Amino acid sequence: MKSPVLFIMLFLTTACGYHLRGSVNLPDALNNIFISNASSSLNKAFKDIYKEKLVKSAATAELVIKILKEELTRHTISTDTSGYSNEFALVYRIDFNILDGQGKILSANQRIRLNKSYVNNQSGDTLLAKNNEETLLRKELYNQAVYSMTSKARAVLSK
Repeated sequence: MKSPVLFIMLFLTTACGYHLRGSVNLPDALNNIFISNASSSLNKAFKDIYKEKLVKSAATAELVIKILKEELTRHTISTDTSGYSNEFALVYRIDFNILDGQGKILSANQRIRLNKSYVNNQSGDTLLAKNNEETLLRKELYNQAVYSMTSKARAVLSK
């Protein structure tokens, strides 16, 4: 009884075009990527996602993503009646250029702005858990930025 249900579920997920997010098909020009001027957190996210496609110098790269500005901020969204912040927003902004291997700008002044929010009720029992939650949300923002930059690069290369 379980195997027909499992088969139907697998069939439906493949029929709707569902793909795992980590399985992104990249054009050949994205086989050798160099990231310039990125923070250590963004570099780590690129290495985690595209480890075999990153090169160590712009001279050997087919595509260069040059970070112009990168900013991660935390804002208070709401406070409780005693004045403590109980909801925060993480905002990650990144400006970058996409260049080919010869240094020619393919797309200038690209901007990505990502948001994540979380509730922190300032109680001693959950304070450590909320710090861990913020750390995970920051990591998600960096990963999402990597996917967004790669999508923009794919769009530029397909023109």
